[in-house]
Amino acid sequence: MKKKLLSFALAAFLVLGLTGCGSSDAPSTGEKSKGKCDVFECMEKLDASQTLEEMNKIIGFEGELQRETSDYKVYDWNLSENTSISVQFMLKSNTSTISANYLTTMAPQKSDFSKWDEIKSKLNKKETITYDEFVKLVGGVQGTIKQKTKTSTSYSWYNADGGYLTAYFSTETGKCTMASGRF
Repeated sequence: MKKKLLSFALAAFLVLGLTGCGSSDAPSTGEKSKGKCDVFECMEKLDASQTLEEMNKIIGFEGELQRETSDYKVYDWNLSENTSISVQFMLKSNTSTISANYLTTMAPQKSDFSKWDEIKSKLNKKETITYDEFVKLVGGVQGTIKQKTKTSTSYSWYNADGGYLTAYFSTETGKCTMASGRF
């Protein structure tokens, strides 16, 4: 009976390992978060139209006030040793900018920037590139959210050679409005 159980467990392990089931290309910090989510999960859940109280609830603890002027307030949530979220609340315009801070090595390093000339050409010609199309052009790798505002979301992609590409997408149209990087 032990032999059959061991054989079954080994077979299941091989099937999962070879098919990729149980693994994910989603970024992972590898660090325990102090909040309800890690930096990448929190960035997915947060929205620039949310209040400080709503963000505190999503993240799981109160942000610390870092700077304050008559125009804005900046709050930080230190999620782990190497990750944090920073939000700048603009008081007069009632807008905010949410920024993720993490080591680039925590994001997938699998992007392919060989189609940069095609991306650049489409942007220069004012052709539409949606997020899904952009993902295909960089090798099928999902971007890592770097920043959110009410009008745009920026994603970053990284490759094994230390290169990066950041693209901004309009929240209204879903179109890429700008992209740049080093690769």
